[in-house]
Amino acid sequence: MDNKILQVSQNYSNFKSKAPSLDKNNVDQSIDEIEKYADTIDKEVKEMPSYNFSYQYTTNVNDTRAVINSSYNDMGRKSMPVKDFEKACMFDENQTAEAVDLNKDGNIDVAEYSATKIAADILSKNTTDPLKADGNINGDGMTALMAYTQKSNAAAAQKLYASIYNTYNLGANLNEIPE
Repeated sequence: MDNKILQVSQNYSNFKSKAPSLDKNNVDQSIDEIEKYADTIDKEVKEMPSYNFSYQYTTNVNDTRAVINSSYNDMGRKSMPVKDFEKACMFDENQTAEAVDLNKDGNIDVAEYSATKIAADILSKNTTDPLKADGNINGDGMTALMAYTQKSNAAAAQKLYASIYNTYNLGANLNEIPE
C-alpha cells in the first residue's frame, strides 16, 4: 500500500502518554486507568498537527489510466477483498473500507481505490468538489480522508467516492488492467 498512508499510521502511534500498567488484583482501578488513558490519547490526537507532506500520484488527474496505474502500483494487484484491504490499511475497529466497495461485490478494485486517492487530493484543497483534483495529496487531505474511514462516516464516504468515480469514469479502463 501507499507509503504515505503507512507514515500517517506510524505518526499516530507517537503519543506522549504511555499506557498504564494494569493490576489484575485491582480490576476497578485498572479500568479507571484505562479510561483516563483513552481520554488523554483523545486529547493528544486533537492537538496533533496535520502531517506536512505532499505526494504527487499523477501529473494529470484527467488521465484515468495514469490514476488507475498509480493505484495498481499501490495495491500490487487489480483488486482485493474488502477484509484484506481493511487489514492492510485500517488502524482500528472503528474504521471500515466497505464504503470504497462501490459495486458491493466484496472486493476493492483499482478503480474504486483510485476514488479514495482523488478524495484525498480534493480534501487537500479543503473541498469535496471532484473537479478540484490536481494529482497532489498533502497531509491535510490524508488526515481528512482518515475521518472518512470511520464507520460512522461510511455513508458520506461512499457518496464522495461514488461522485468521484462517476465524475472521472474510473471504471472505463478497468478491463485493461492485468490481474
